[in-house]
Amino acid sequence: MKSRRSGFIIVFMLFIALIYCHFMVSIYTEKLYTQQNLLFYHLLTPKPLKQVPRISNDWFFVSYADDGSHLQRSEIIFTGIQKSGIQIAEDKLNAYIETYPVSRETMSIVVEEKYEKYDIKVIHYESNE
Repeated sequence: MKSRRSGFIIVFMLFIALIYCHFMVSIYTEKLYTQQNLLFYHLLTPKPLKQVPRISNDWFFVSYADDGSHLQRSEIIFTGIQKSGIQIAEDKLNAYIETYPVSRETMSIVVEEKYEKYDIKVIHYESNE
């Protein structure tokens, strides 16, 4: 009975160690997720991106780290925006960034054309040093 309990404890500890290693390695891989994925949303999304005005009904988040530069990049990407709405959306996001209360937050906006529609990214940069 005692050896069975010891075996269970060893298996459990190995399981915990594997989960820990998985999460430590996954920090350096790109993660795509939506707000419905509550674990990733709350753990990976910086507060400034959580508060970005939603300019489209379709959006998702991307998070990744650059091990060499110690820079964490997080993005919210709005997809399927019509050409007629691009300037208004970009102005709204620029106004949000310019008036964000914490001036040390570094954010930028990138507009990309895809199949006659546009994607707008708000990128948040954070140094891990």
